[in-house]
Amino acid sequence: TYVYMLETYFADHYEGKNGEKKAKIWDENSIPTYNQFRYWYLKEYNFKKDFIGRYGELAFNLKHREILDYSTAEVDAPGAIYQIDATVADVYLVSSDNPLKVIGRPVVYIAIDVFSRIVCGLYVGLEGPSWLGAMMLLDNVVEDKIDFCSKYGIEIDEKEWPSKYLPEGIVADNGELEGYNADRLINNLNVPVINKPPYRGDLKGIVERHFRTINDRIKYTSPGAIQKEYRSRSDEDPRLKAEYTLDDFIKYMIIDVLWHNKHINRSYPLPKAMLNEDILPRPVDMWEWGMTRRKGRFNVYDRDIVRLNLLPTTTANITRAGIKFEDRFYSLDTAISEGWFTKGKNIRTQITYDPRNVNHIYLPNENGTGFKVANLLPKSYAYKDLSWEEARFARDSQNENYADAWREELQNDIDRDIATEEINKEAKARLKQAKKNQPEQSVNKRINNIQSNRSDAKQKRRKDEQFPPLGDSTPKEGRVLPFITNDETPETQTSSNKAQNDLMGKLLRKRDSIIGKDKE
Repeated sequence: TYVYMLETYFADHYEGKNGEKKAKIWDENSIPTYNQFRYWYLKEYNFKKDFIGRYGELAFNLKHREILDYSTAEVDAPGAIYQIDATVADVYLVSSDNPLKVIGRPVVYIAIDVFSRIVCGLYVGLEGPSWLGAMMLLDNVVEDKIDFCSKYGIEIDEKEWPSKYLPEGIVADNGELEGYNADRLINNLNVPVINKPPYRGDLKGIVERHFRTINDRIKYTSPGAIQKEYRSRSDEDPRLKAEYTLDDFIKYMIIDVLWHNKHINRSYPLPKAMLNEDILPRPVDMWEWGMTRRKGRFNVYDRDIVRLNLLPTTTANITRAGIKFEDRFYSLDTAISEGWFTKGKNIRTQITYDPRNVNHIYLPNENGTGFKVANLLPKSYAYKDLSWEEARFARDSQNENYADAWREELQNDIDRDIATEEINKEAKARLKQAKKNQPEQSVNKRINNIQSNRSDAKQKRRKDEQFPPLGDSTPKEGRVLPFITNDETPETQTSSNKAQNDLMGKLLRKRDSIIGKDKE
């Protein structure tokens, strides 16, 4: 840059002998020194303008914007706003069925209360980031955490993880919580969703900072962790070190959440009211203080109602064969008693379904505060216990098989039609010949003699269908096959078995003789 400045502004430009461009720098008394250049460069340099020109405004806002405000200023009580986000954890997991099978990296979803910094929801799975993962996170938000931890063998007190309600509002990415399902959170559960622009994790700084802390800890404490983003050839593949199953990592995350909830956050800007009461910036303490002093701001609903409004929604047809969705049929007692399936025309209805199980669908009330359950009908049991994705795959595979067999099916149709046409030709020719050989008959005569004609045809048919003589006429004596067990043949039977079969034979012969006398 210094040389470029001298060449551009402190040199004489001229053409060489061959027309090439040349520049001759001025003498040293007429040009600035490097230190002078550096002084004025730094004095006039605008970092923001230069960075935005090189990398864009989005990158500047994410990494270098001014941080003068703080998230807690937006809230005044627990439950006012939850920040939620998802990240792919820096660790590889193995299958619970076979520890030698690596299943990849888990996705971690976190919900954090902005006021107290307490973790209010946790979901670790293989979904996403997607609406399904966000749905599971929000389901955990309203779950009793004592019950949740006990599923993984961890006993806790309610004070260690007290949150179990929906917040007054949610801050999320412009992704997982965007669309119709998020609209139902607003309309039915009164939980507005504030979607921040993509690639602006700084606008959810609390949960983003928590993710960085989690991955830093994973890096040094978990087998199969990714130590650095880029590996050299000499580095061992972290996938070969994987040991945790998904359940192991969920336990790991629960323990981390319990630690976080009781850990003092020294960077938290305590409000004056907390300082006056000597409250430490510990999430569980700030949560308890806010619940008693500020009366937490929550939306309280039954967990089933929350789940109903989290599940995907679509429409299905009410037909005479049942409630049809895709190629599966469902029914419920209410539909039968109210005659839904006998109205004579297709009616569409709104349904809610769990993508992980096709056995049931749900018919919600208009306000989302109740629902009816419809069960899979036996005619659709081929899909029973499958996920919706598996059921669609099975249906698509069947359609592909039909498509593969299309040519054979078409040829089969052609062969049938040709054979039928040949029969028709023969019958028509036979009738035409008969009309030539016999005098013309009236219509009534042909129709009125049907019963007599049928009788003659029946007698002829009986003669044609009777069995031929069965060999010679010598009567054959009936024989009873021996009752053999343990895969024995008559040649390999023991003497006791033979005696038993002889006795059975005597009994059967006696029975036949009695029957014969009775017939006489």
